Amino acid sequence: MKKRIEIVDLWRFIIAIIVMLHHTYLFHDYNGAKYPMYAPVYYVDILFLLTGYFTYLHFSNRHYDNVPKACFEYTVRKFAVLLPYSTLALLVQYIIDSSKHWGVSLRSVIASFYEMPFDMLYLRESYTNVSRIVPLWFISAMFLTFPVILLIVQIKNKYTIAFITFLYPVFYYNYTGMSAIRDWPHDLLRAIAGMCLGIFVCALLSIIEDYRTEQDDKCSVLLTLIEIATLLYPIVASIFVWGGTNKLCLLSLVIGFTIMLSGRSYTSKLHIPGCNFLQKISMPLYIWQWTVGSLILKFAYNLPLATKLVIYFAGTLIVSLATMGLVNLYKKIRTK
Repeated sequence: MKKRIEIVDLWRFIIAIIVMLHHTYLFHDYNGAKYPMYAPVYYVDILFLLTGYFTYLHFSNRHYDNVPKACFEYTVRKFAVLLPYSTLALLVQYIIDSSKHWGVSLRSVIASFYEMPFDMLYLRESYTNVSRIVPLWFISAMFLTFPVILLIVQIKNKYTIAFITFLYPVFYYNYTGMSAIRDWPHDLLRAIAGMCLGIFVCALLSIIEDYRTEQDDKCSVLLTLIEIATLLYPIVASIFVWGGTNKLCLLSLVIGFTIMLSGRSYTSKLHIPGCNFLQKISMPLYIWQWTVGSLILKFAYNLPLATKLVIYFAGTLIVSLATMGLVNLYKKIRTK
């Protein structure tokens, strides 16, 4: 298994764009008409899958004398890099939301900021699923359930871990019907299920690797075709609003990403210029999109849809680049 596959980085960016398209409902009323990428809820589960996959890959390839310390440091590194983006976006979002109290009283304005510390520390999913920046539920749920995943990846027998991490997602997704139930604590259970899927994929590929022969390399063309088909199907299903296909779309994506992460398809061997940058900007785009959409809702709602879409995508890109620049500048100053 390859540790770095550039097309995976590209897909992180693609998923961010897909989620942005879905959230255009925030500032435009489609009046029941279909809108771009209708309800592609399963793409968030793929982000969970990638987290579980790379977490298991990280710990399965290393030996630590102090495992609790290693787990703590890994968690800090993983989530600390997101804090500057989410903190700035939340601050702007809370200011936008508090504006309705500006003409009422100072007390009501201050009260509108009471929940902000819980949002900023990714604790909101511990008691509710209504973050001021809706997409942040993904990060909060992942942060709160990450200790469970870190415990699971300490299991050394890959057959055991594959069995455990296969059963739970099967039970969860069959029970929910991949309907993205948002009642607490479903977001937390969904985060565990998605990351378990990633651990299962990683363990499965490790098991398959033990039985790999030179003849298997002749299957690369077939695997590439299956990968492309299974990755394209959910996109087509979202565009044309094929109802009742969520579980099938998730299964299709899991198959596609499993082939991709195996390193056996031709797409996994592609060198794609700029993928490292696209991977880095994907999470700032994911975080900032809701705040930019909220600004459009408040100040530009009556503009034509095309104009709002341009402002939405261009604004999110500009703000994401600006915050990335600030973070990089801070890092340079700190290292001097």
